[in-house]
Amino acid sequence: MVGAVKVLNLVASTAMGGAERVILSIAGAIDRAAFDCRYCLFVDLRRPPPELYEMLRNGKNELSTVEIRRPIEARQLRQLFAVVRKNRPQVLHTHGYRSDFLGLIVAKWMGIPTVSTVHGWTSATPRLRVYEACHRKCLRYFDKVISVSQAIQQTLLESGVPATKLVRLNNAINVGAYPEGSDGDGFRRELAVGPGAKLIGTIGRLSVEKGLDYFLKAGARIIARDSSVKLLLVGEGPQRGELEALAKALGISPSVIFCGYRRDVERIYPALDMFVLPSLTEGIPMALLEAMAFSRPVIASRVGGVPEVIQDGVTGLLVSPKDAEQLAERMRHLLCSPEAGAEMGRRARKCVESRFDTRAWIKTIEGVYRDLAHRS
Repeated sequence: MVGAVKVLNLVASTAMGGAERVILSIAGAIDRAAFDCRYCLFVDLRRPPPELYEMLRNGKNELSTVEIRRPIEARQLRQLFAVVRKNRPQVLHTHGYRSDFLGLIVAKWMGIPTVSTVHGWTSATPRLRVYEACHRKCLRYFDKVISVSQAIQQTLLESGVPATKLVRLNNAINVGAYPEGSDGDGFRRELAVGPGAKLIGTIGRLSVEKGLDYFLKAGARIIARDSSVKLLLVGEGPQRGELEALAKALGISPSVIFCGYRRDVERIYPALDMFVLPSLTEGIPMALLEAMAFSRPVIASRVGGVPEVIQDGVTGLLVSPKDAEQLAERMRHLLCSPEAGAEMGRRARKCVESRFDTRAWIKTIEGVYRDLAHRS
């Protein structure tokens, strides 16, 4: 690949989330004649390889690993030095605080230009809040920092990252991979959800920052009036047991389906009567973009970059975070107004096509890589 810009993407992956989907988008959309993109994952070798590892390998991408045993240790740094020496990148692109901390040390030592994509912070635990505060300070020393929403960009500015280093770039999806008019009947049959039932779903990691307890509490209000409504939670995570217990305590367990992590989301979105994202914090959520690409009526919390995607009442509905009563009211509105919901879904599809497609997004990524490669 003579003359191609060599780029190494670095990420610590435990489950499929925003960072992982960005990595896959780069791998799938990058101009391989002009860019030699390679990938390095921090992995716990005592566990099965993360899905991102398998997907990158199946896509015939150059792939390296750094072994994780503790949160951050010198051993990881030594392994990362070896990976970078082997791949000799002109640009190091990092994703997430572990990759940013260790990647920055290696890159500065070896004189490699750096770019970090910042997907957001969850602040889920006191220890994580400390890591994230240190992370924001660390980002000041990168050559470029890509923020996936205006809200994240503002936080970075307030954290002291110079405006000249910031690149504002919304997350994006390959809209062509989500065909209009897809049939969800097969997935509904798999769930034993009859044609007369209403299926309200959410897709994502089952963790505190996703606000799924409010989804269940809002759903309980709906189910109390209409027993044909079913709630679907797609994903795995540390809060699953707690959420299952909450569904039981609310008396709605027979109407709640936990179907675990699924790769076949293209079968799931078309089966939904509406998609709900009750998050407490977000960047630009990929699941939201996917639901809109499938023309689903969507309801989402007014947090992070979500209001940059949804125009309230036009391409979806926005609610205050942690407000189960308001969420239930909006869910009830869509159930009672299916025609309005369908029109909202059509407008949502057009919005994603025009503003959040990877064809324009990847050109910005490539421009950042070219600019940094000229500095190496």
